[in-house]
Amino acid sequence: MQLKSLETEKETEYKGKNIPMSSNVKHSISQSQSLLDLFWKLAVTDEEERINAATQLVATLRKNVENGDEDDSLQYSVKRLLVGLSSNRQAAPLGFATALCEILREFSDNFHTAQLIAMIKECLQPAKQDNRSHHTHCSIGKILAYSSLIRSGIIKQAGDADVRAIVSSLVTIKTRYTMLSSAATDCLIQLCQALPPDDLRDVVTELLGEELTSGWEKCTADTLQLLLVLQEKKVLDSEYISEHWGVEKLVCRKTFPYLARIMVQSTTHHPIVHPVNAMIVSQAVAAGRKVSSKLWKDVIIGEVYNTEKHSRCYMVYQLISEVLKSSDKIQSVASILCPELIGPLMRQMTNRDTYLHKAAVKLMADIVDVIKKTSKGSLQLEILRCLLTEPGSFMFDSITATRTISNIISNLSADAAKEFSQDLMSVISAAAPLCGRRGDGIVSWSSITLTHLLNIPSMRQDVSDSTWQTNILKFLFLHSCFVLKQPLPKLDHCEEVVTLTDSDRLSIKEALLKGLSILSTCQTGHKGGSSKKADGLDYMTILDSLFKYASKLVSSTESVETFRVVSPQELAIWNQVETTCKKIDKHQKSVGEDKSKSAMFEAFQLMLQLFGLHLYIVESSERAEVMDTIQEITTCFSKAVSRTRTNKEEPEWCEVITEVLISLMSKSSHLLRTVSTSVFTKILPMCNTASIQLILDVFQSEDDEFDADREEVMMEEDVTSPDETDVSETAGDEGEDSSTSSDESDDEDEDEHGEEVDENMRATLQAALGPAAITDADQEDDDLSDSEMFKLDDALSAAFRGMMSKNKNSPAEVEKRRQIIYFKLRCLDLVEVIVKHSTDGEHLMELVVPLLSLTEASYKEKEMKEIGKKAQTLYNHLTSLKKIPTATVTDLDRATDRVKDILTLSTNAYVWPIMKDLANGLNLMIKLLSHAEYKPSQKSAKSKTKGKDVLIAAVVGEVQAALKEFLNKRESKYSHTLFQSLFDRQAPLFWGSNSDLLEAISNEGVRVFCRTQACSLLSQLINRTVTSQDNGATWLKFTKSLQVAIEKVSKYSAVNYKAGFLPEFFGVLNKVKTVDKTVVLDLGSFEGISEKFNKDLQKLYRKLVSANSQPAVGVSPGRKRKVSATFPSSDSDKPTKAMKTP
Repeated sequence: MQLKSLETEKETEYKGKNIPMSSNVKHSISQSQSLLDLFWKLAVTDEEERINAATQLVATLRKNVENGDEDDSLQYSVKRLLVGLSSNRQAAPLGFATALCEILREFSDNFHTAQLIAMIKECLQPAKQDNRSHHTHCSIGKILAYSSLIRSGIIKQAGDADVRAIVSSLVTIKTRYTMLSSAATDCLIQLCQALPPDDLRDVVTELLGEELTSGWEKCTADTLQLLLVLQEKKVLDSEYISEHWGVEKLVCRKTFPYLARIMVQSTTHHPIVHPVNAMIVSQAVAAGRKVSSKLWKDVIIGEVYNTEKHSRCYMVYQLISEVLKSSDKIQSVASILCPELIGPLMRQMTNRDTYLHKAAVKLMADIVDVIKKTSKGSLQLEILRCLLTEPGSFMFDSITATRTISNIISNLSADAAKEFSQDLMSVISAAAPLCGRRGDGIVSWSSITLTHLLNIPSMRQDVSDSTWQTNILKFLFLHSCFVLKQPLPKLDHCEEVVTLTDSDRLSIKEALLKGLSILSTCQTGHKGGSSKKADGLDYMTILDSLFKYASKLVSSTESVETFRVVSPQELAIWNQVETTCKKIDKHQKSVGEDKSKSAMFEAFQLMLQLFGLHLYIVESSERAEVMDTIQEITTCFSKAVSRTRTNKEEPEWCEVITEVLISLMSKSSHLLRTVSTSVFTKILPMCNTASIQLILDVFQSEDDEFDADREEVMMEEDVTSPDETDVSETAGDEGEDSSTSSDESDDEDEDEHGEEVDENMRATLQAALGPAAITDADQEDDDLSDSEMFKLDDALSAAFRGMMSKNKNSPAEVEKRRQIIYFKLRCLDLVEVIVKHSTDGEHLMELVVPLLSLTEASYKEKEMKEIGKKAQTLYNHLTSLKKIPTATVTDLDRATDRVKDILTLSTNAYVWPIMKDLANGLNLMIKLLSHAEYKPSQKSAKSKTKGKDVLIAAVVGEVQAALKEFLNKRESKYSHTLFQSLFDRQAPLFWGSNSDLLEAISNEGVRVFCRTQACSLLSQLINRTVTSQDNGATWLKFTKSLQVAIEKVSKYSAVNYKAGFLPEFFGVLNKVKTVDKTVVLDLGSFEGISEKFNKDLQKLYRKLVSANSQPAVGVSPGRKRKVSATFPSSDSDKPTKAMKTP
């Protein structure tokens, strides 16, 4: 290895880094630059970089030792690291200590303890003239050096003299430098843990005897820590402790006063928490439950914890966190999280300006983390009860602005959740306090209590047994809808009469609806450990149990009565629901393995039971609507199970149910909307196309807010309105019909408002018309000339536009638009069900155009942005389906109309994302139709031909018709991008369009732009797949047509040369030669205009001519050789001028 001696400048730099060097090290430096650079990296502040430098240093030294360079680099490195331990740089001692420990561990055979102790003394011995700061840093270096020596394992080779030397040096540091006492004590503890007790006993008692026998009055935290370790390691026996400290165990009730003083004194190094505090608690836990509880109550909380001393509070919080993490050793949480602690803790969490706010919040986060990690339900409940019982509160989360209680409840074990739910129900029914503490009386409950009760079943998602969840809903249903007149032991929660106020029952009813809603959307555990969104099965089990419970309550008229009066008609509807549900149960047993029918019956059962319960839950004014819905569902069920259809003109039952579900999506109840989605998922396999169209009609309805063309129509309607108003007002008796109609109106306020609007409109129009306006006093209506009327057009347009803008921005109109948007967003949930769950390809075909329309509208209307965003997500999911469902198409016109609609939308698309979506939509339609079977009906079929080819041919025909219009009509609005994207994916399918493209290219009358685009599209169509269609017959026909096109293009280009067109055309020719090298193209007709070509085009032209002059050596494997497309000519064998070009 080449070595490089350090110059004086390097030594100066070394000193400049404030790393002192002894004379022995300074004069022996002769190392490689790469090795020296590692020492500078050891002193950087980045921990990862320091560790990497230490690793590289060990690897470099290992390589040097293998090369026989042991005495040079290894000895130098150890000495330099020892010197660096006394550096005053921030990170140098840390990095050097790490590297020293690793080197000693790696090269333990190269050193012995006595040698290292001598090196430590030599390198870290300050001179007399050095200042006190340097003396302190040298002492720190010694502690780090001894610690590295111990942790490396070399200390195990030490003899008695070596141990005495280390202990003596550390004792000296403890005595001389009080600030280093803890560090020296920690090093002594490491030594005690590394060596056998017998090797230490004499040394410790001799050198540390004064400290170890100082007594309780002079005992410090460091001394007690050392004593506890020595007693635990059996270096000091019980007799020694008893003789000098008066007790056999240092942590006991007798020593509590001294322990309190020591713990308080240990906070002087705040925010560092002295390790002796955790050791005291650990020793108390080992001594038993009574000692541990007494320690927390009398010492830690009673004397140490002081809200006016921040350092003490901080230490207690850190201590609690450490204790709770070792949950297996916790004996009494109530003694730790006691009322004396919880009250101040909540205040500190609430006030962000307090010094201990962050510490208090961190403690609560640690407590939640303990709940998550432990599986002991008893511990979880004990912690939760401590936080909820006074001075804690059920409103803990609201007071502290955290989610502590909610997070704890969400992580309760199954057993703890069940027990806690019983506690909460007991609190609500006032049967018992929360946890048996009657000193402060029964804990009062509020809506927050109900919130916690609902959080249990909703957040406990991994519990497969839903019995206890149902139990909560039964409790809420009973106390919100019924009044218990006398105990009814045979029913749950009816063991004793509970007195509740009307407001209490209202709160419980809201909680019941929220609970049903939460459970309908929560994730439930399934077999196999997977967690999926609830598909209704578990929810139906809960709802069925609740429904049967309600049936028992309704039938127990002697002991139970309804909270709201139930009419005989409502009771009859309830009985009808019960009867229908029994029929559903019978049908369920007879369906066998038919999943679609089973799901259909589940849907009917879910709707009937839910609306049956709503008869008792909702207010009296809403029950009529509920009864009508139940009647419709019952009728649909009868039609669904009936084998014959009585009236073919009536809608199918699935259409009626779909209308019901759509109406439920407009409700404010989240429960009803969620159940609607679940029901629609179940009946989807039974739905026909008309049912799907009912949902899509929601988005296709014409609204003033979203139809851009609607403005002109509205203006025309407003124009006629004033004239009609004037006529009705001035006609006297002739306007009697209008007056009668107004009198029959149900809302007089609206009529008055309408008249006021007309007066405002009249005033606006009169101002716009000026002298031409007719007033009531005018007897004659002088006709205006056409020129005069034209002059008034602008004024009238401005007037109507202003009135429309004012009406559109009125609060009523804004609220109306907002409600429409929300309704459409909710209905998109039903569309999402179709996209994700439909197995009928025809259903998916119906979605393409509406989703595209919504997405396109979002680019034009700001209010549609949220709808468009969701529609875009669904559309992306739809167009990326991996498994294409099958379909049976009976109406060919309807299938082609969908394709026409997509093409029509493309004429208005003005942004690239929309054009991309349109191409994806056409591609999806092709995929769906390719998996569909065409079976024409007698009414709709134009052709009796069946099969997939008819459908695909229809799509191709529509696209080709649009392509022809794009190429030939100047006013065409179709986009080149649409065809390009489509041809790129479906080139073989649209290969027949090559003739239309060639025709446009050959026709000089076609615009240059369209000819250029035709070349681009033709290049997109040409690939190796199309060359083998029909055994190459279509390709041969194309190449012959291409040769004709070459002649025509060269002919009109000679007269009217277009520099932008020919490169695209030559690109087509190059693509042809690329996919089929056997094709020979005669380009001699371009020889006369080749001088006009630019450099790139001339290069491409020569390339094509050269390729024609060289016959193909071989043909690609798996393909037949193509027939040459060259036409016979008398000059064909003569080389052209272009061919001679090098």
